[in-house]
Amino acid sequence: MNVKSSSFLFAILVVVSGLCYSCQDIDPAKASASVSKVSHAVLFEENFEPFPADVSAQSMDADSLRSEFFRAYHKQEYKSALEALHFIEQHDSVGQTLTFYRGVCRLSVNDPQSALDDFDKVLNPSGQPFEAEAKWYAALAQMKSGNSMEAAPLLEAIANGPEGTFKKEQAQSLLAAIH
Repeated sequence: MNVKSSSFLFAILVVVSGLCYSCQDIDPAKASASVSKVSHAVLFEENFEPFPADVSAQSMDADSLRSEFFRAYHKQEYKSALEALHFIEQHDSVGQTLTFYRGVCRLSVNDPQSALDDFDKVLNPSGQPFEAEAKWYAALAQMKSGNSMEAAPLLEAIANGPEGTFKKEQAQSLLAAIH
């Protein structure tokens, strides 16, 4: 072995030893939690898209606050949509449909906890309109909050639903990614 080869091997040994020494200070639990949070955030970003706006003639009454809400929602102006919903709540009941859309708005403006409150209202009692959709977005809100354990049963309910269930294939993929 010549001097050049032995110098190269010595340099590699120094680098590897330094890497191993610096790894001793890493807490495995903290490293795992950090990876999980990144993974949750990535999984949320890969799977989240706002629910399409229902801009039917019924909801687009020319002078109604509801039409103001749906116009803002359709334009993806979620803060404005939430403000319109606030005014609606002062004068009228919001109902399941607007509660669901409010949850999507809140999730869109990075408020997953409030979004979960809305999705829970849509899911209880069961059998309501937007049930599968609310489960999907509730699961995403749980992912956004770093709670894959709470997201799993919601995703399983969607994944095990009948053919044509909202986001069935995506729920199956997301379940595989978090398990």
